[in-house]
Amino acid sequence: MFKFYNKLKNYFLSVYNEYPSDIKIKMRNLLFINLVYLAGWVFIFLLDGLPEYFRSFDILNFLRDFIVIGLIFLSFLFIRIRKPILAGNFSGGIMLTIIIHFVIVELFNANPLSALHMYKTLSFLLFGNLFIILISIKQIQVLIYNIISVISLLLHSNVLIYIFFGDDIPYGLYDVILEALFISLLSFIISYYIFTLTLRSHIGIVNNIIFYKMSSQGPQHLFSEYPVDYNLLLKSGIYFYTAIGQGIYYRTGLFGPLPFGGIQGEVAFIYSSLIDDSSVEDSRMKGKNYILICFIAKEIDVDLIDRNKFSEIISNQINKIKDLSTFKERDFREFINTLRAH
Repeated sequence: MFKFYNKLKNYFLSVYNEYPSDIKIKMRNLLFINLVYLAGWVFIFLLDGLPEYFRSFDILNFLRDFIVIGLIFLSFLFIRIRKPILAGNFSGGIMLTIIIHFVIVELFNANPLSALHMYKTLSFLLFGNLFIILISIKQIQVLIYNIISVISLLLHSNVLIYIFFGDDIPYGLYDVILEALFISLLSFIISYYIFTLTLRSHIGIVNNIIFYKMSSQGPQHLFSEYPVDYNLLLKSGIYFYTAIGQGIYYRTGLFGPLPFGGIQGEVAFIYSSLIDDSSVEDSRMKGKNYILICFIAKEIDVDLIDRNKFSEIISNQINKIKDLSTFKERDFREFINTLRAH
């Protein structure tokens, strides 16, 4: 059993050998969760689903079962082809599919005890929230899951109120609904906070970092983490300054990705900023220089970068540069090491 599991891990996760450690862990978690989902689906289907089809075919159960198995295999597929965000989204959709099915069933089977079923919906959602924290790469995944969770609870409450109870709404139902919504909101706040504590910029997917400044002759390459062809540096510098600054403007912030070089699939994120530089002779610049820092990565991986976190980390490090004229190779290496620590 363990040998088989190790072979599966090697097959699905070997493609992430060069990825940041946290993404490797998330994909390992996701693979394990999907295997548990698959084993659970097979067990329940053989125990209950298959005999039920022979007794009386239920289209809702049929759709639920095969949507779930479809989501499981799609998640496996996207793990393998290095689409970890989509893989996590499809896996998260499994729990939501089960919940939506349960709410729809309530349309036809509501009874005086159905108010207590809100807690069943809530338990599914809270259970799913634990998984989302384990497998999510970006904050937006946690946010979207919890928004859909609240919508599911509201949908369930509306089913109970308008379909079954009508105008004769028990007072206790309001307590159940408000309590379920409160617990769901509290769960979201906690899960979102826990996720932000471990949020990474994923700068590990960046293959090279190139530093440019503006000189009287145009864009000037100062430093690069790894060697780059001189002509490519020159052409790229002109291209990036033209694209970002448009020749006369000094737009600052994180831009891109933009194509980089002649290798298909390589792109660059560009962070631009105005920083102090005592060597600047142009009086119009008021002692400032317009710099560009280029982060080269594979296009297939750029969705993994959390732009807000990425930009925040770069900005914090650039603010530590007091004078660009004194910024030397050693300082650049320290700058890179600090970035890569995130």
